[in-house]
Amino acid sequence: MTMHTIQLESIGACIPELQEIIKTHWKELALFKDKAPLDPQWELYKAREARGECIFVTCRVEGRIVGYVCAFMAYGLHYRQTLTVHMDVIFVVPEFRNKGWVIKMLDFAVAEYRRRGANVCYMGSKQASSLHPGLDRVYRSRGFEPVDLYYGLWLTEK
Repeated sequence: MTMHTIQLESIGACIPELQEIIKTHWKELALFKDKAPLDPQWELYKAREARGECIFVTCRVEGRIVGYVCAFMAYGLHYRQTLTVHMDVIFVVPEFRNKGWVIKMLDFAVAEYRRRGANVCYMGSKQASSLHPGLDRVYRSRGFEPVDLYYGLWLTEK
């Protein structure tokens, strides 16, 4: 039987392990790859984590990170009394997909958001119909409902 764990971890402590997995994530899902190179602002993640605003959940199989959910929690700019969670990223390494890890991580993350007193949580995916066909079903199965659709436009020449 494969040993797996879902847990809350420090993103700062996981940075060395994340270096390769985020390259896979970026290659598969990033928009504007030809213009915006992968260059995480790890210091900002660590600063927000130190303030209790960054929540990082991992899935490990045999000790290796194979998936993660990272989100930020703060009071809403328009709703100062509403503690709001906004997803930053959600990812499972391709060879570990369709094994239920994303659902387990999402359920764990939502329980943590509730434990911290969050009022609302916003999760997303790259255009559900093409890049992340399964996440729409996962979110809906967990009680999420569609609320926004974002469009991207690169504004500068590069």
